[in-house]
Amino acid sequence: MPSLPSEAFTGPLRLARALMKLFGIALCYLLLIALSFAAWHDFLPPSLSSTTLTVREFTINLSSFLSHPIRIPVIGLYPWTPLGNVFEDFMGTIVLPLFSAVGTMTAADVWAMPVRLLLEYVHTTLGTSHYHLGDGFSSADVARLLAAPVKDQGPDYVRLKTEVVGLEYALGGGVRIKLRPAEDLKTTAEETLRVEKVVLATQASVSGRLLRNLDKSLKHWEEEKERRRIGKMVQGLQTVKYRETIVVNHTDASILPPLGDRRDINLYLPLEPYSLPEIHSSPSSPYFKPTSDSIYAMATQIIYPKSSDGQPVLQTTNPVISIGSKRVLRVSKLERALAISNPHETLPLLQPHSLNALIYLAGSYVYPGIPLLEGCVGSAKDVVKSILEGERYHIETELGESPDMWDKMKHGRKIEPVGGIDWQVGRGGLIMRAWRWRWNTERTWS
Repeated sequence: MPSLPSEAFTGPLRLARALMKLFGIALCYLLLIALSFAAWHDFLPPSLSSTTLTVREFTINLSSFLSHPIRIPVIGLYPWTPLGNVFEDFMGTIVLPLFSAVGTMTAADVWAMPVRLLLEYVHTTLGTSHYHLGDGFSSADVARLLAAPVKDQGPDYVRLKTEVVGLEYALGGGVRIKLRPAEDLKTTAEETLRVEKVVLATQASVSGRLLRNLDKSLKHWEEEKERRRIGKMVQGLQTVKYRETIVVNHTDASILPPLGDRRDINLYLPLEPYSLPEIHSSPSSPYFKPTSDSIYAMATQIIYPKSSDGQPVLQTTNPVISIGSKRVLRVSKLERALAISNPHETLPLLQPHSLNALIYLAGSYVYPGIPLLEGCVGSAKDVVKSILEGERYHIETELGESPDMWDKMKHGRKIEPVGGIDWQVGRGGLIMRAWRWRWNTERTWS
């Protein structure tokens, strides 16, 4: 729920200003929802419907229009209104830090992102629920539960501490995976595993390197059709860009806002480079010092303990100030994919291109929209669907089975919800599902 800052209650004038600002934010938010609805159904005016229009250009165009929205016919003047400044402030102080935190992007990355991605994200997430870990569960528990059914199939189905060093085409069909122990990188001993299909669920740079290795093997065996498919994937992977992300778990409350302004998730975006003081002279944890071309929004989540006498744990993503070394619990570094600037051209290149493909890609960057965990799940689901469609084609054409027999096989088994969870809950109720209906079902943006 929206709330006023604590300083708004220190005087009547400040309270009035805060209420006016809240009213302006509400108007801008309603306008953003209306525009997101129009974008979802391709009803945007020509000045806002370009697929290359960035968030910065969108903000400039719309704020310029809102500053002079109407024309007086007789005298031909466009009277000025404060709506343009209000909307520009809304985009810079609310939307910018929010999406910088959501996508772990710099401010410049958000401004350069296609505005259609932002608008359709607003539309599709309106009124939806978000999954979170239950009490007493960690991400390690989730990984263990997901891997358990695969691990139960045999000792070789889940391999840990093993590095994939190359892919080769297997004569007669399939792929040979070259493996070696990750703990002993100096060893030259390699193991080969032959499989029918490979799903690459890793970073775009790693997938590209493995596919270029496979391309050499395909060239040797003159498998030109598969080479063309792999070549398209490599071309698409080369356009995916990443940003480094830092996540620090700690108990240093000095980076939080005043007590009355604290929320479960607290966002902070420096107004300008080098505007932050050094709180700690000798930090042990890394952080992103704001520069002219790299300013992150710092997001700090407060994780409250189960017992009343416990101390909250803070999880800060992309810290922009130093965190006390004695308060740091853990530091993690990873890379996050940025939103693809031309998804209409890039996303089709990352698809398998055939029902009999050898290689499939899964990951946040393969799925339409802003690269998030939902994209990882969605792309993995699409891979499974594509592989099953290939199996159905194989049964119908090569084995001579009828589609009716396939349907009987498919519907003969009762499919239980994975993990006993109703995955449809996150889609919202009937009203919200109707809100996300669209006549054009092609998902290029989200």
